[in-house]
Amino acid sequence: MTQTQYRIILLLSLLLGALGGFLDLAVPSLVPDALRVAQEEYDAGLPTPRLVIGLVFGLPGAGLALVSTYGLYRFRRWAPRLAVVGTALTLIGWFGLGFSGQSGFAAAFSYLASYLWGGCVMLCYAAPYRSWFIDNVGVMASREA
Repeated sequence: MTQTQYRIILLLSLLLGALGGFLDLAVPSLVPDALRVAQEEYDAGLPTPRLVIGLVFGLPGAGLALVSTYGLYRFRRWAPRLAVVGTALTLIGWFGLGFSGQSGFAAAFSYLASYLWGGCVMLCYAAPYRSWFIDNVGVMASREA
């Protein structure tokens, strides 16, 4: 795999995640009315502590994941660790928010984005890709593997 291919996979994970997150908002007819009503009732009854936990962990986690995406794209030394921390915080945030109803298309895009993101983060710790991040001290790595 080359660095360009890695970057394409990384950008695809970001693009598919955004598509999965916003598809149901853009095309509400994809979500059945019964599921939409159930989601609204669930959201209205969500206990405040769970909402706070979801936001306290989820928002910073999403911010760190976004910043780490830039770092992974530029092969920065700090990016792999930041990606792991951001991902962990985001997952804790999702547990706090609980149930989320999505259309099949949105769920498929979200799952695929998660798989690609996980692959990108795992590759940072595998040879020979680890050297892309270890050898880089602030300038774009030029080595292709």
